[in-house]
Amino acid sequence: MIAKCVFGFTATLLLWHANASAQLVGGTATEVVVDSNATPITVAPPTVFMFVEQMPEFTGGNEAMNAYLQQHLVYPDSAKEHGVQGKVIVKFIVDENGNVVHPEVVRGLSSDLDAEALRIVRSMPTWKAGKNNGQNVAVYYTLPIVFRQD
Repeated sequence: MIAKCVFGFTATLLLWHANASAQLVGGTATEVVVDSNATPITVAPPTVFMFVEQMPEFTGGNEAMNAYLQQHLVYPDSAKEHGVQGKVIVKFIVDENGNVVHPEVVRGLSSDLDAEALRIVRSMPTWKAGKNNGQNVAVYYTLPIVFRQD
C-alpha cells in the first residue's frame, strides 16, 4: 500500500513507514510518498529566516535594483486614469540559490497596481543569496514599490 501526503511550510509530519521519499513540490509544499513498511520518519519544512548575518542583495546592489524597477515598471492605465498612486508592499523569499519565490502583497493599493508589483518582483533576476554561518539560506525580504504619477 502506498500513501501520499502533501503539507505546507508550517506542518511537520510523523510517518510510520519506511522507504519514504520527500521532495519540495513547486517550492510551496513537501510531498511524502511511503510504502507499507513500519519505520518512523519526520519530515520538516525548509527554514526561511527573517534576519541573517548577510541579508540577500539584488545583483549590483540597491542602485541596480532601483534602476531595474524604474526600467521595467509599467504604470497601469486604469490606475493613472483614476489617479491611484502610493506604495505597494511586497514580501517574498530569496531562496538559497538567490531565486525570488513566493511573492505576496502585504499592503496593496488597487488590484491593478498590486498585480504590477507582483509581476515585476516575479520577473527579477537572481539575487545574491543571504548567508548565515557561512551557508546560503532562504530569507524573507520585504520591498516597497512606489507608484507615483509625475
